[in-house]
Amino acid sequence: MALFGSAISVENCRSAIVPAATATALNAARLRKRNPSTMLRNRLAKQAARLIPVPHFQVVFTVDHLINDLAYVNPKAIYDLLFETANRVLKEFAQRYLGGKIGVTAVLHTWGQTVQHHIHLHCMVTGGALVSTPDGYVWRAAAPGFLFPALELSTEFRDAFCKGLRRLAKRGELRFVGDCAETDVEPMVKAMQAKDWEVFIGKPPKDADIEDLLGHFSRYIYRTAITNQRLLKVEDGKVTFEYYDNRERDAAPSGHPQGRKKVMTLPAVEFIRRFLRHVLPFAYKRVRHFGLYAGSKLRLQAVRMILGASFDFTQSTPPKLDMGEWLASLGLDDALRCPFCGEGTLRLGRDFAPLGFFQLWLLLWLGVPVFGKEAT
Repeated sequence: MALFGSAISVENCRSAIVPAATATALNAARLRKRNPSTMLRNRLAKQAARLIPVPHFQVVFTVDHLINDLAYVNPKAIYDLLFETANRVLKEFAQRYLGGKIGVTAVLHTWGQTVQHHIHLHCMVTGGALVSTPDGYVWRAAAPGFLFPALELSTEFRDAFCKGLRRLAKRGELRFVGDCAETDVEPMVKAMQAKDWEVFIGKPPKDADIEDLLGHFSRYIYRTAITNQRLLKVEDGKVTFEYYDNRERDAAPSGHPQGRKKVMTLPAVEFIRRFLRHVLPFAYKRVRHFGLYAGSKLRLQAVRMILGASFDFTQSTPPKLDMGEWLASLGLDDALRCPFCGEGTLRLGRDFAPLGFFQLWLLLWLGVPVFGKEAT
């Protein structure tokens, strides 16, 4: 159902049914209770109050692309397996190398720069662990710039994921239809295990506030695959967009961390096909917390007390962000410009709640201009 709704939205967007200006206004109004001023900023303020004041590493788990078709048909099973496997190996490595429990916040991404299927998990991991000793709990910090051995972590993650995939197939929890109708799990698993998988461990940024890393993670929570400002042109049945080629980081101007900026043009059908691969199952949780961050406030209070930090979990009120600022933050600098004269600025007249199917049908039947009307 989520995929069907997304397909309808993509088909109608920037069309005669829902022009670009109207689509922006409609989405802004529909998602008003879910825009960064009420959700993203609230999430940041709430999570920032729970952050353990220590350096955090960024750990990225990437699965082999042979799993892509199977994940498209069985998204919940495969993505749950990814979360569970990453959590388990991080927990085991924390016990092995730090002797205790770490805190982890994980965010699922399914796309690469060119909107291709690229399944990976970004994890924000505490640079230390809560360790139980005969004298009580202590905090054991990780060595500066080192969390776990990346190659060993990569190997164990690969083997654990493949073992879990075999288990899902044996239990009959996978569907084999469409693009994966002819998939045989055992040969695919053997082919994946014959490769070296990539697990990236990034050092904590120098002189960076831990909330900066949390903000970096949060920017991707409410976006899927590609941002509006990267779309350059939609015409003649083709879509042109910008992307960064991370294989050419050294050749990028000023050593841009994402690589050299390039332009790609795809047939519209192919672009839509790629985009729809990133629609998650309805109400699927893309962000999850493990370890210390999944525990009770009492445990976090204990950690903060050990570190000599405040343990006040009162959520600060996030600064209010008006509609124009929000749209500008998404790269829609001209979203409030009048679509008819091209010079005037639109003003917000009234907020309204999201429209359900029946309400929308009724308004259309009554002749109410739900999608706007021509200027007179």
